[in-house]
Amino acid sequence: MPDRDSVVLLEGETTSTSVWLVQGEQVVAEAQTAVGARDTARDGSPQRLETALRQLVTGVLGEGEALPQPCRPTVVVAAGMLTSSLGLRGIEHVPAPAGVEELAARLERHSFPSVTDLPVVLIPGVRSGPLKAQREAVGSTDVIRGEETVAIGLHLLGWLPAGGIVLSLGSHWKAIHVDRDGRIVSSVTSLGGELLDVVTSQTVLAGSLPRQWPATFDDAWVDEGVHEAQRSGFARALFCVRLLEQRVASTPEERLAYLIGVAIGSVMDTLLARRSFRAGTRVLVTGPPPLAHAFAAQLQGTSVDAVPVGATQVAHAVRTGMRQILARSAFAASRPLSLVPSTTVPAAPSARRSSRRPRPS
Repeated sequence: MPDRDSVVLLEGETTSTSVWLVQGEQVVAEAQTAVGARDTARDGSPQRLETALRQLVTGVLGEGEALPQPCRPTVVVAAGMLTSSLGLRGIEHVPAPAGVEELAARLERHSFPSVTDLPVVLIPGVRSGPLKAQREAVGSTDVIRGEETVAIGLHLLGWLPAGGIVLSLGSHWKAIHVDRDGRIVSSVTSLGGELLDVVTSQTVLAGSLPRQWPATFDDAWVDEGVHEAQRSGFARALFCVRLLEQRVASTPEERLAYLIGVAIGSVMDTLLARRSFRAGTRVLVTGPPPLAHAFAAQLQGTSVDAVPVGATQVAHAVRTGMRQILARSAFAASRPLSLVPSTTVPAAPSARRSSRRPRPS
């Protein structure tokens, strides 16, 4: 018998896709694949992504069916890049400010037989600024897909206070501002993650760096990378990584920490120039742990209340956001959704003294 309290959640990113089979508050099964929207862009076809999605959904449904009391969901909910033109189907962004109610009102239900026989409900992303903009004003606009469920979930769970910011360090680096009502009011995006991937693997710098990231980055080397990016600009500071190998006694891990600093420094001024990044603002930083900790440390040096958030907490927030949006929509089951936080986001450590130097005039 179908279980109206169960749902399959799909969250698509640029380079990966995650799936959870959830029954009530319990995660019954979960899986992830290193296939995402970027594969569709590279292949010029969605076939690889659709095959991966079918395997993910079939896998968790099989695990649910094998339980002593089978878990049989009636719907799949998809968010993130799966609702873009590089995913299952491109749907329009909801204009900011947008929270649970605004997103729930714009859900779309579709059929994707190549992926699953279940109906699929798509959660739209959020855009800042007008749908069409003048050339000189395009920098004041932005779009997000997927991060809206993270930000809303973190707020609903009580981890992100009113006026707080989520700094998501994935393939794209995004800062998302939430207002007192838990609505996303603005965002700003850079290609930080994809640039790091290209620079570390497909340029002359690849030979100067370690094959794998260390568990942590040395703060002093990150600081120097931040300063050089602010002094010389992104491209010149990147080449300094090559010069470090030739002219300065350094290890591959130290040079990578410097490069991470360059990447952080290239976006720090843009973020701090936004009025929302003021002293005392709570900023939850998500992404690979060493990167999240390094970026949080730089923000703490400017008196921003920055706290790294672990992958487990982020996944819980994504599921919470997706389920709450579904529960408020026309496609909801009759049972109301409760919110159960798993752990508390830790307080920010004492901010170390800022090592940021004045930018040369």
